[in-house]
Amino acid sequence: MSDAVLISTAEFALKSQAVRQQLVRLLKRHIRFSLKRIGQDRYRITSKGGFIVVDVPSDAGSVAGGLARILGVSHADASERVAPVLDEIVECSARLAVREIKQGETFAVRARGFEPSQLKGKEIEIRAGSEILSRLPHGVTVNLTSPDRTIRVFYGAKDAYVSATRHNGPSGLPVGSQGSLLGLATDPVYSPLSFYM
Repeated sequence: MSDAVLISTAEFALKSQAVRQQLVRLLKRHIRFSLKRIGQDRYRITSKGGFIVVDVPSDAGSVAGGLARILGVSHADASERVAPVLDEIVECSARLAVREIKQGETFAVRARGFEPSQLKGKEIEIRAGSEILSRLPHGVTVNLTSPDRTIRVFYGAKDAYVSATRHNGPSGLPVGSQGSLLGLATDPVYSPLSFYM
């Protein structure tokens, strides 16, 4: 088990493959810069099933919060990587739920495959949801339409990621992907601000 941040880039999917690869390369460069800025010098960045996966030694929650501020990031999920085995996924989901879900809150488990796998999303959701209910107090209930908390499971053939914390990002495209800007500075205060915006 290890910590990872899953970065989703919703707008990139609309682009051609060549443009998408260029945008991902640019976003990875911004991610590396942000990781150095927040003091993370041990990390590994890979692409997997439409996600950019950032493996970090610890504290994925604060790293995800920092990376979610980057333009081009739709959301960053602070996750734990586990083996793609149903029992391990269920155990990790229940442990995170016990830590995050409070008395009186509602929850849902959402499972999504990012590559072909023997696992079934519906089975993960049912088994993990049952295990969470058995471990939490009686005031906690399931709400599949608008839960207070969502436990997310992303699974593939070789890895699975379980997340209880999602940081929404600004989306859009990475800085530097849309060419240069030329402006006329006529006001010493507002012109630099308008260029920045």
